[in-house]
Amino acid sequence: MAHLLLMTRGHIDCVEKFIRNLRGQCLDYPVYDPATKQLVNKLLPMRICPIQLWDISFPQGSRDAVLNTVLGANGAHANRWMTDSCLVPLRLATGFKKVKPYLKTEKDQYQPMLRMVPPADIELIGVGEKEDYWFEPDGSHSSLKNKSSLAWEGI
Repeated sequence: MAHLLLMTRGHIDCVEKFIRNLRGQCLDYPVYDPATKQLVNKLLPMRICPIQLWDISFPQGSRDAVLNTVLGANGAHANRWMTDSCLVPLRLATGFKKVKPYLKTEKDQYQPMLRMVPPADIELIGVGEKEDYWFEPDGSHSSLKNKSSLAWEGI
Protein backbone atom coordinates (compact mmCIF):
# COMPACT_ATOMS: atom_id res chain seq x y z
CA MET A 1 0.00 0.00 0.00
CA ALA A 2 1.15 3.52 -0.75
CA HIS A 3 0.69 6.21 1.90
CA LEU A 4 0.18 9.95 1.65
CA LEU A 5 0.44 12.24 4.69
CA LEU A 6 -1.75 15.25 4.06
CA MET A 7 -2.39 18.38 6.13
CA THR A 8 -5.56 20.36 5.56
CA ARG A 9 -6.35 23.96 6.42
CA GLY A 10 -9.68 25.56 5.73
CA HIS A 11 -13.18 25.95 7.09
CA ILE A 12 -14.16 22.82 9.03
CA ASP A 13 -17.29 22.20 6.92
CA CYS A 14 -15.27 22.27 3.69
CA VAL A 15 -12.56 20.01 5.12
CA GLU A 16 -15.13 17.50 6.41
CA LYS A 17 -16.92 17.47 3.03
CA PHE A 18 -13.61 16.83 1.25
CA ILE A 19 -12.73 13.94 3.61
CA ARG A 20 -16.25 12.43 3.31
CA ASN A 21 -15.93 12.48 -0.48
CA LEU A 22 -12.40 11.06 -0.34
CA ARG A 23 -13.25 8.19 1.99
CA GLY A 24 -16.18 7.24 -0.27
CA GLN A 25 -13.80 6.41 -3.11
CA CYS A 26 -13.13 2.77 -4.03
CA LEU A 27 -10.06 1.83 -6.03
CA ASP A 28 -9.05 -1.20 -8.06
CA TYR A 29 -6.93 -3.54 -5.98
CA PRO A 30 -5.35 -6.51 -7.77
CA VAL A 31 -5.64 -9.70 -5.70
CA TYR A 32 -4.43 -13.19 -6.62
CA ASP A 33 -7.32 -15.59 -7.28
CA PRO A 34 -6.19 -19.19 -6.68
CA ALA A 35 -9.12 -20.61 -8.71
CA THR A 36 -8.12 -18.80 -11.92
CA LYS A 37 -4.42 -18.44 -11.01
CA GLN A 38 -4.57 -14.80 -12.11
CA LEU A 39 -4.73 -11.37 -10.60
CA VAL A 40 -8.31 -10.16 -10.28
CA ASN A 41 -9.29 -6.55 -9.58
CA LYS A 42 -11.35 -6.06 -6.43
CA LEU A 43 -12.72 -2.78 -5.15
CA LEU A 44 -11.00 -1.49 -2.03
CA PRO A 45 -12.28 1.56 -0.14
CA MET A 46 -9.68 4.20 0.64
CA ARG A 47 -8.45 4.10 4.26
CA ILE A 48 -8.48 7.58 5.80
CA CYS A 49 -7.02 7.98 9.31
CA PRO A 50 -6.89 11.48 10.79
CA ILE A 51 -3.76 12.99 12.26
CA GLN A 52 -5.07 16.49 12.68
CA LEU A 53 -3.44 19.85 13.18
CA TRP A 54 -5.89 22.61 14.05
CA ASP A 55 -5.45 26.38 13.78
CA ILE A 56 -7.88 27.98 16.25
CA SER A 57 -8.39 31.76 16.06
CA PHE A 58 -9.88 33.74 18.96
CA PRO A 59 -9.73 37.24 20.47
CA GLN A 60 -6.67 37.80 22.70
CA GLY A 61 -8.91 38.74 25.63
CA SER A 62 -10.40 35.22 25.63
CA ARG A 63 -7.01 33.46 25.66
CA ASP A 64 -7.19 32.04 29.20
CA ALA A 65 -10.74 30.75 28.74
CA VAL A 66 -9.92 29.12 25.39
CA LEU A 67 -6.66 27.53 26.58
CA ASN A 68 -8.30 26.22 29.76
CA THR A 69 -11.08 24.66 27.70
CA VAL A 70 -8.94 23.24 24.90
CA LEU A 71 -5.67 22.39 26.66
CA GLY A 72 -6.87 21.97 30.24
CA ALA A 73 -4.96 22.63 33.41
CA ASN A 74 -1.90 20.56 32.45
CA GLY A 75 -1.34 22.34 29.13
CA ALA A 76 -2.06 19.14 27.17
CA HIS A 77 1.51 17.92 27.08
CA ALA A 78 0.93 14.23 27.65
CA ASN A 79 4.12 13.13 25.87
CA ARG A 80 7.07 15.20 27.08
CA TRP A 81 9.44 13.72 24.44
CA MET A 82 7.05 14.72 21.68
CA THR A 83 6.55 18.19 23.09
CA ASP A 84 10.24 18.89 23.50
CA SER A 85 11.77 17.32 20.39
CA CYS A 86 9.20 16.68 17.69
CA LEU A 87 7.21 19.88 17.93
CA VAL A 88 10.11 22.33 17.61
CA PRO A 89 10.43 21.87 13.81
CA LEU A 90 6.66 22.17 13.44
CA ARG A 91 6.69 25.44 15.39
CA LEU A 92 9.54 26.75 13.25
CA ALA A 93 7.77 25.79 10.02
CA THR A 94 4.49 27.44 11.05
CA GLY A 95 5.90 30.52 12.79
CA PHE A 96 4.31 29.57 16.13
CA LYS A 97 5.99 29.79 19.54
CA LYS A 98 5.68 27.50 22.55
CA VAL A 99 2.43 28.04 24.48
CA LYS A 100 3.08 30.62 27.20
CA PRO A 101 1.72 30.08 30.72
CA TYR A 102 -1.93 30.96 31.20
CA LEU A 103 -4.25 31.30 34.18
CA LYS A 104 -5.57 27.87 35.04
CA THR A 105 -8.87 27.06 36.66
CA GLU A 106 -7.61 24.56 39.25
CA LYS A 107 -5.14 26.64 41.26
CA ASP A 108 -5.99 30.17 40.17
CA GLN A 109 -9.28 31.97 40.62
CA TYR A 110 -9.80 32.46 36.87
CA GLN A 111 -13.06 30.63 36.11
CA PRO A 112 -14.63 31.72 32.80
CA MET A 113 -14.30 28.69 30.55
CA LEU A 114 -16.16 28.26 27.30
CA ARG A 115 -19.55 26.63 27.67
CA MET A 116 -18.69 23.21 26.31
CA VAL A 117 -17.79 19.84 27.70
CA PRO A 118 -14.00 19.41 27.87
CA PRO A 119 -12.79 16.79 25.37
CA ALA A 120 -12.53 13.19 26.60
CA ASP A 121 -10.76 10.19 25.06
CA ILE A 122 -8.69 12.46 22.82
CA GLU A 123 -4.98 13.17 23.14
CA LEU A 124 -4.48 16.92 22.83
CA ILE A 125 -1.01 18.38 22.35
CA GLY A 126 -0.52 22.13 22.47
CA VAL A 127 1.88 22.72 19.57
CA GLY A 128 2.25 26.48 19.90
CA GLU A 129 0.62 29.87 19.61
CA LYS A 130 1.18 33.16 17.84
CA GLU A 131 -0.32 36.58 18.18
CA ASP A 132 -2.13 38.07 15.25
CA TYR A 133 -1.76 41.62 13.98
CA TRP A 134 -3.91 44.59 14.96
CA PHE A 135 -5.71 46.99 12.60
CA GLU A 136 -5.08 50.68 13.08
CA PRO A 137 -7.73 53.30 12.20
CA ASP A 138 -5.74 54.24 9.08
CA GLY A 139 -5.88 50.61 7.83
CA SER A 140 -2.26 49.73 8.65
CA HIS A 141 -1.23 46.72 10.74
CA SER A 142 0.61 46.84 14.05
CA SER A 143 1.71 44.40 16.74
CA LEU A 144 0.24 44.09 20.22
CA LYS A 145 3.20 46.03 21.64
CA ASN A 146 2.94 48.89 19.12
CA LYS A 147 -0.83 49.26 18.75
CA SER A 148 -2.70 52.47 19.43
CA SER A 149 -5.62 52.75 21.82
CA LEU A 150 -8.07 52.65 18.87
CA ALA A 151 -6.65 49.49 17.27
CA TRP A 152 -8.67 46.26 16.99
CA GLU A 153 -7.61 42.66 16.50
CA GLY A 154 -7.28 41.11 13.07
CA ILE A 155 -8.55 37.55 13.29
